[in-house]
Amino acid sequence: MYSNSDAGALLGLLIFWLAIFPIIAIIGYVVSALFIRKLLVLAGAQNPNLAWVPVFNGMLWAKLLDLNPWVYLIVVAGSGILSGIPVLGWIIALLPLALFILMVLRTNQKLGKDPVGWTIFGVLLSFIWMIVLLAQGGLSWRTGPQVLPAPFWHKWGAFFHDSTTWAGVPYQGYPIPQGPAAPPQAPPPAAPPQTPPPAV
Repeated sequence: MYSNSDAGALLGLLIFWLAIFPIIAIIGYVVSALFIRKLLVLAGAQNPNLAWVPVFNGMLWAKLLDLNPWVYLIVVAGSGILSGIPVLGWIIALLPLALFILMVLRTNQKLGKDPVGWTIFGVLLSFIWMIVLLAQGGLSWRTGPQVLPAPFWHKWGAFFHDSTTWAGVPYQGYPIPQGPAAPPQAPPPAAPPQTPPPAV
C-alpha cells in the first residue's frame, strides 16, 4: 500500500510535469520554426515567415528536401489517426520517425554536412542539432547537381518526389528520369541536283 507521503510525491511529480510540459512544447516549437525559417532563407524563399505556421512548416521543410510535402502530411496525419490500431498501430507510428531520419539526412546533405555523423547527431539530439545549425554562420543551401538526389528519387519517383509548385518557394527537385532517349534520326537524303533544260 502507498503511504500518504508516496501519494503526495507522485502528485507533486504530476503537477510539476503538467507545468513544465507546455514550456518544453513552446520552446520546441520556437526552435523548430526558427530552424525551418533559416532553411527557407538559405533556399531563397520569398516568405520565410511561413515557418511559423504549424504543420505547414513541416511541409515546407519536406519540399526543400525534394520530398513531396503531401507525403509528409499523409505520414504525420495518418500515423496520428491510425496509431491506435493494435499491433499495426505500432508499425504505423514508426513511419514519422523514419521520415524524420530521412529529412535530417537530406538537410545535412543540402547544407554540406557529413551525412553520417551529423545525421546521427540530428536524430539523437534533434533540438541541439537545430540550435547548432541556427548559430552557425556562412551556411549555404545546395541544390541540383551540387547535392546527390534523394535515395527515393529514382526508385519511387512520382509518389515521393516533389513536383509541386508553390509561389515563393524555389523548386528544389530533379527531373523525373525518363526512359532511354530515342536514337537521333538520320537526316533525309539530299535532293539530286537538277539539270537545266537544254536551250532551244
